[in-house]
Order: sequence, then C-alpha cells, then structure tokens
Amino acid sequence: GVSPALWAAIAVVVVLLSWWGATAYVESQRWNGYLGSLAAEQGLVVVSQETRWGQHYLTGLRDPLARDPLEILSQTKLNPAHVSARWEPYQALQPKFIEARAKAILQPPPGGVLNYENGVLYVSGPVEFSWIAENARLAKAIPGVSVLRRGESLDAALDRLRPEIEGLRLRFASNSPTPADEEGPRIDKLIDQLRELSDTAAKTNRSLHLEINGYADASGGSEIG
Repeated sequence: GVSPALWAAIAVVVVLLSWWGATAYVESQRWNGYLGSLAAEQGLVVVSQETRWGQHYLTGLRDPLARDPLEILSQTKLNPAHVSARWEPYQALQPKFIEARAKAILQPPPGGVLNYENGVLYVSGPVEFSWIAENARLAKAIPGVSVLRRGESLDAALDRLRPEIEGLRLRFASNSPTPADEEGPRIDKLIDQLRELSDTAAKTNRSLHLEINGYADASGGSEIG
C-alpha cells in the first residue's frame, strides 16, 4: 500500500499546483486588463508584450502629452515590480494632441481658440489676420497640420450649436400646418444656425443630415401635414 506520508506529499503538491494555477490566472486577467486600458488611451501604442516567469515586459510608443502609463498601472492590482516597460516618444495625430501642441507653439492671442479637423487648424475668436499670416508657415511644421485657417471646424461648430438646435421645440397653430406667430424669431435663428453649419461643412467637403421629428394631437384633420 501507499504510505500516509506519500499521500500527504501528493496532497501538498495538488494544493500547490491549484494555488499556482489560480494565481497565474488572476495575474493574467490583471495583465490583460492593463493592456486593454493602455490600448483605450489616446497617445499610447503598445508595440509588443510578453510574460516570462511571472515578469511582464512591454514596449510601446507614448506621446509626451499622453497620460502617464504608471498612473494607469497604479489603478490595477499588478505589482509594479513585476512590470518592465520601455516607452519611445512619438507624436500622436489625434485632434486633442495636435490642438495642444499648436497652442503651445503658436500661442494664440487672448480669446483665440484653436481646433483641428482633417488636416486644417482653425483659429476662431478675436484674432487679427496678420497673426494668421505670420503663423501660417509655422503651423505647417506641426505634424498633421496642412493649413492654418480662420474659422471653426465642423465638429466644434456642432458641439456649440447642437444642444440648442436639438432642444428646440416649435409649436404650430391649432389645426394648421403653419407654425404659431410667436415662433417666427426662433425659426429665423434656427435658419441662421443651420446656414452656418452648412457653410462650415461645405468648406471641409462634408455633408450634414438633419432629422426633424413632429407630434400632433387629435384636434386637427388627417389631411393637414
């Protein structure tokens, strides 16, 4: 027969293997979660990663303006001593990084706002034409920027005007397809806003889609629409 001591040794080995397997699985999940957080962060690019004997290694690219990977690591349950990372600098081309670099390099006058879209760096606010002319060549040296132009990008214009446009509720006269008389000023303002968006979209060769929803009560006839 098998001695009790041998059975005890086998039990210890099984427990140790089970503990090691569970620990390795938990560690793997934490590592994969950290890699996922890095992938979701703009300005960080993981180039390679591997795990050897409980030690994690990765190499990647990091924009100087991006979030610190060590800050992301601190929000996990990974042991920082078990993570070895090497980050090479690069310049990300997401709009927020281009706008931040442009602001630092060009230093627009007080009230001037820079926003970027599809290769165009827009400047809006109280900015003189002479400032644009003086900084046009310098702006082209910023990665991702092809031209400096007065105005506002379509995305910035949408962010500014969308809440008011989408929140507009127009009322119509009872049993009539004509808006109520008091809605005239609001309709005129809406037309101006839509015209501004249309002109901004045309400058960047983009199009807009406007969806209008309406509701009616039962007081009018079905032939009115």
